[in-house]
Amino acid sequence: MDDRYNGQLKKQPRATTVTGDGKPSTQHMGIMVFLVSSGLLLVLSGCTVAANVLGLVCLAPIIVVTWPIWVPFGIVLFLVGTGMLFLCMFGVMAAFVIDALVVQVLAKRLRFLVYEELFERNRFISASKEF
Repeated sequence: MDDRYNGQLKKQPRATTVTGDGKPSTQHMGIMVFLVSSGLLLVLSGCTVAANVLGLVCLAPIIVVTWPIWVPFGIVLFLVGTGMLFLCMFGVMAAFVIDALVVQVLAKRLRFLVYEELFERNRFISASKEF
């Protein structure tokens, strides 16, 4: 209850202090965090590029010697991959068409059942009016 003063909450003091140039120290900490994280990401990206270059330099002779195997393999892999994508796309389209046809057939059947029920109801009402 000592947090309240005359029915209102006391204002908590801010943890920031003002430096000589008038900027709060939290802004300085934010800038420092930004610089450190940017530096780490720059180092990691540099390591990635260096590893790629070293791997390419080390594997270049093997790639040059075995290119007659890799080119047909790449062509076959490309054709198989595009064929699989085509088949998947064809299957999705077939599923959509079948779904649309089923919805149309069911809608027509439902409309027929509703009309049949209304016809029977009207016939029953007209028959009851005759008596």
